[in-house]
Amino acid sequence: VQTGPQICSPGSGVCNAAGTALDVCGVSGLAYDSTYTCANGCTPGSPTCNMPDGDICFEAFDGTVGGMLMGDTTMATNDYDPGFGGCTGSSASGADEAWIIQANAGDIVYAKLTATWDASLYALTNCSNIAGTCQAGVDAFGVGNEEIYFPVQNTGPVYVIVDGSTSADAGAYTLELSAGTPVCTPGTSSCTDGMSLEICN
Repeated sequence: VQTGPQICSPGSGVCNAAGTALDVCGVSGLAYDSTYTCANGCTPGSPTCNMPDGDICFEAFDGTVGGMLMGDTTMATNDYDPGFGGCTGSSASGADEAWIIQANAGDIVYAKLTATWDASLYALTNCSNIAGTCQAGVDAFGVGNEEIYFPVQNTGPVYVIVDGSTSADAGAYTLELSAGTPVCTPGTSSCTDGMSLEICN
């Protein structure tokens, strides 16, 4: 039995001092108890490997810069699936790519996916525990935009997964991604000039 304060976010990684592998945080968050070897090395202290291909969370693309990001799942594999009854409401058996963004407790993470194929979008804090750590997800019927936003509970990495609804769904996409301090509460409104209402979204 282990007790003590959490020192890391379960399932997250941090590059070792040698710059060769990620030390992986255990399920309790009390210690780093496994490693993931990076084929192209890593920068000490970084949460991902160098020259990532986006195929799994340890190789996630850096979304910290935010803004409009571009990707393509054509050559990716099917690594993640929220499953029926999961946070998107349906399974996602297509190829997927992962993006990582660092967020602070209290931030709002926003992601909007645009694709010409039937896509699924969801956000995790631990990619090895999708059911337990999915923060938000959506899989609208058919082709169209997918959009999620949610408040961050604990400071640490958030992994945004771009997925295909079926094995036939893959291709190029754009992802709008951001994390920051909210300026209002979604769904609320405020009077701006005595005549108009601004609605927070």
